[in-house]
Amino acid sequence: MVDNGLGRHIKDPSITLPMLMKYSYYLWINQIINIVAVAILKWSICAYLLVLDFSKLYRAIVWFSILVITAINFLAPVFTLFGCAPLEANWNRAIVNKKCWAVGTLPLSYAQGIVNVLTDVVYVVVSVALRSFGAERASADADRL
Repeated sequence: MVDNGLGRHIKDPSITLPMLMKYSYYLWINQIINIVAVAILKWSICAYLLVLDFSKLYRAIVWFSILVITAINFLAPVFTLFGCAPLEANWNRAIVNKKCWAVGTLPLSYAQGIVNVLTDVVYVVVSVALRSFGAERASADADRL
C-alpha cells in the first residue's frame, strides 16, 4: 500500500490515478480482513469466557455480547462493505452508474467503537468481580470445614 500512496498527501504529484485506485482497492480489502479478524478475536475471547463457567448470569452476559458482536461488529460492517453495485463502486468513486445503500456509515463506526470498549470492560470487570466473589465463597467454604 505504501507503493501506492499510503502516508502521502492525496494531492502529492507523484501519486497517479492508477496508484490511487489500487490503494483504494487494497484499503477496502484490508477493511474486510480487519473486521473479520476483530470479530474472530472477540468470539474467541467469548468462547474462553464461556469455558470458565462462572455463573448462569455470566454465561447470559457473554452470550448476549456474542449476539451484539455478531450484529454490530460483523454483520453490519460486512454488509456495508458490499453496499454498492457494481462491486467495484465500493472502492472506485469515479463510477457514475452505481447504486449504494450504505451511505453515511459514521454512526455505525461509532457504534462499533462503543461496543468494542463496552464488551472489553464488561469482560474484565465481570470476570474480576465473579472471580473475587468465587474466591471469597471458596475460602468461606474452606473455613467451615
